[in-house]
Amino acid sequence: MSDSSSGLISFGSSYILLLLLLFDLLSSDSFFISKSIPSFLLIFLFIYKKMEATPNNILMKKIEELEKKIKNLEENQNNSKIKIQSGYHQEEFWKEDNQFHWINTSNQGFRTVKIYITFKEQYKNPPHVLVSLSGLDCEKKTNARVYLTALDISPCGFNLEIATYGDSKIYYVKANWVAYGE
Repeated sequence: MSDSSSGLISFGSSYILLLLLLFDLLSSDSFFISKSIPSFLLIFLFIYKKMEATPNNILMKKIEELEKKIKNLEENQNNSKIKIQSGYHQEEFWKEDNQFHWINTSNQGFRTVKIYITFKEQYKNPPHVLVSLSGLDCEKKTNARVYLTALDISPCGFNLEIATYGDSKIYYVKANWVAYGE
């Protein structure tokens, strides 16, 4: 929390000035005392309400609200049993004799490879799984078409599907994945 003493000094000095003004009005022999006191009280209430709405006070209230929200989030996270696991898979598409087996010479057709990924720790229910491309080696003379999908997600693991089509010549793919759930 930041120091709000400047707001207190501002409020205190204004409050003292208003009290002095009220005392002066009450102690004078003015003909308009009965009319001045209600006006003074209205002015006092107006200034008091304005002081409550000073930028310092508004900011302090917002900070307190945010601190409460942060505390609630921290408590919820401590009570949460969400597990997060991540990893990657690299797939090279050539045989031992350096003949690439994922090249379609007829320039058409959909080609897929499925790799089963096993989680290190099992989940209670199938988790959410995100996959992303983090590495690619392909023929520069053709279009680079690669699709990554998480399929058949279970508490134990999922199938990572790597796909391409058309005249794309894919030599290497690296996929990252993140799984989260209970």
